[in-house]
Amino acid sequence: MNTSLLARISFTTLALLLAFAPVFASASACPNLYRNLSFGSRGQDVIALQTFLIAEGDLAAGNNTGYFGRMTEAAVKSWQAKNGVVSSGTAATTGYGAVGPRTRAKIASVCGGGGGTVSANFSATPTSGAAPFGVSFSGSVPITLFGYYLQYGDGTTNSIECNPGSNSRCTFNFSHIYTNVGTYTVKLTEAAKPPVATLATVTITVTGATSNLSCTSDSQCPSSNYKCEAISGYGTSCAYTSSGQPVDPNCSSTSVITQGVCKLKEGRSCSTSADCTSGMLCHAGVCTNPIGKVCNGASEASEETKCGAGWRCVQDCGAPVSYQGEPAPGYHCMLNEQASKPRMCPQCLAGSSMIDTPAGNVRVKDLQKGMSVWTTDSDLHRISGIVEVTSKVSVSNHTVIRLTLSDGRNIFVSPGHPTVDGRTVGTLTVGDTYDGATVASAERVPYTEDATYDLLPSGDTGFYWADGILLGSTLKK
Repeated sequence: MNTSLLARISFTTLALLLAFAPVFASASACPNLYRNLSFGSRGQDVIALQTFLIAEGDLAAGNNTGYFGRMTEAAVKSWQAKNGVVSSGTAATTGYGAVGPRTRAKIASVCGGGGGTVSANFSATPTSGAAPFGVSFSGSVPITLFGYYLQYGDGTTNSIECNPGSNSRCTFNFSHIYTNVGTYTVKLTEAAKPPVATLATVTITVTGATSNLSCTSDSQCPSSNYKCEAISGYGTSCAYTSSGQPVDPNCSSTSVITQGVCKLKEGRSCSTSADCTSGMLCHAGVCTNPIGKVCNGASEASEETKCGAGWRCVQDCGAPVSYQGEPAPGYHCMLNEQASKPRMCPQCLAGSSMIDTPAGNVRVKDLQKGMSVWTTDSDLHRISGIVEVTSKVSVSNHTVIRLTLSDGRNIFVSPGHPTVDGRTVGTLTVGDTYDGATVASAERVPYTEDATYDLLPSGDTGFYWADGILLGSTLKK
């Protein structure tokens, strides 16, 4: 066989091999996706994803901005369809246009990911005890194209998402409460990589009587990470003058929890939002106040950057009635999962607020027209009145103020709810004097009930006591 024929055969063989060889994206373009991404996401991992999509020909050059907008969403859809991941539906229903576990796994496959041994450090302490039993889990894992899961063995799971930064490994710390007696195998697994690899396990043994973490004081909770949150209770409230002096010098405010449940405080590790105190969301495994720092909303791009990844600049609710010359409501950073819900701005009380009546404390949602209620006269002396009007306003994605006074009284109330001295609750700041005490905190938190409530007592003022705090009524004309 002559050399020219051999050359033609070799060239043809090489062409066939190249035609049917698997195609891998260049190593420099392979993104390190340590979390799920969708419209509105921002960060270095979004830049890495966009760079990958540009290399794949699904996104035009120059669009690796770090913001997951409509162009990136369309590019993800194109890539998903041509790679057999998904080709119809929406990001919410099928994942079409979002980068979830299936898409992350496919990207890893295209990039030649998979295989190899993952070195994981994992420990738990303590590993045995009586219910309710709190365990702390910690460890470190290498940052790869895949995320990780911590499966507690009782049907709950934490997702471990690590920001790569400049490190090759990331550490994690989670707390979990076991409420039922049993033996649980906790697994640290690699996610989005079929078959799912179990990297490490630990056995937790829970003994003793089952508990639902009920409490009547903080001291009955498993640790200082918890607060006893009242479900029901009773107390004594006192009337004060506008200067903060008690109308009755012998009156002493008290508050007693008759039924409560232990909830994790802000900043503590959690599995779900139900683990956290009211108003907190379990975000990235930590109980987080979804209402963050102040932003000005003047420029969406700059303000979104100011709020940080996972947050959005959202305008606050204003006063119940606007007046000429009144400044527009301000803005606060809000977690995306809270800000993405429909929003209304009523100005009333949480349904669980306890109203002081001659017959004892009654939930505001249970009050009816004609019932007796404590109110005040124009000199702020406590007098008995009747409920003239009640209101109920349906809400969705509403934000309230968790107002706490220095003597321990606290209430969840809309920012625009009137005080007894002509202000609104949303204008109270730490250190202000109100109702015979000083404001210890006034945090904006999400409201989890489906309606807010208010009442109008008979008499000159329309004032009433809610959770021991004297307030005005939005129904007073």
